[in-house]
Amino acid sequence: MPLVIPQKTPPRPPTGFDISQKPTFDELINVVRTQANYIQILVLYNEQLFTQLRDTANWSIVQQSVRNLVPDSDIKEPLFWTVGAGWAITDGAGIGGGRGFTLSASLPGTVEVISQPIAVPAAGGHYVLSGWLDLTSLQSGTVEWVAYDPVNLVDLAVVAGNAGESLRVQIGFDVAGIASLEVRLRSVDAVVSGDVIASQPQLELPGLGSAGVTAPEASLYRANVGVN
Repeated sequence: MPLVIPQKTPPRPPTGFDISQKPTFDELINVVRTQANYIQILVLYNEQLFTQLRDTANWSIVQQSVRNLVPDSDIKEPLFWTVGAGWAITDGAGIGGGRGFTLSASLPGTVEVISQPIAVPAAGGHYVLSGWLDLTSLQSGTVEWVAYDPVNLVDLAVVAGNAGESLRVQIGFDVAGIASLEVRLRSVDAVVSGDVIASQPQLELPGLGSAGVTAPEASLYRANVGVN
């Protein structure tokens, strides 16, 4: 967010007059009025400058401290998640030794793990969805991270890994005209020989860490524990 400083400070008015010239009453009133106008202009200028500095500071703080919009992305509080039958929350299963969602038996059909709704600014913007998938035990079917519109019941973005892979997947997408979205972990006709694991979902703020919809650049993972 660029800081826009006012073009210049207000020009300073004459500070007085030569008393030897014996100013008239009207001249005296005019000087007082000019000084009062200058003070009013200066106050407005300072208020504008303060507002711009405050807004820029707030924007910078938001970028640094509230990057991951997924509530409880480290899965420390299961109440933030709706876990479909067949999936489980497992201590130490996630990447880095944290909690992860695990699928230990083949699961026909579509089953999802669903986050709490995440508010979307009215103007929308560009988002990057990313998350870890350990699919070394996946024989067939798909396991994917999804950004979902719960009002219009449509997928906004879907990113999956390939069977046998263990990696962080990511996708960029644009959003407009919705009030909220959900991050979902979805399995479709998954056939497994061991544990399939998903962990560390991340949804980044519009524009952060992204180079475009076709070439997203997710930032390093940052946990968001609690309400977003």
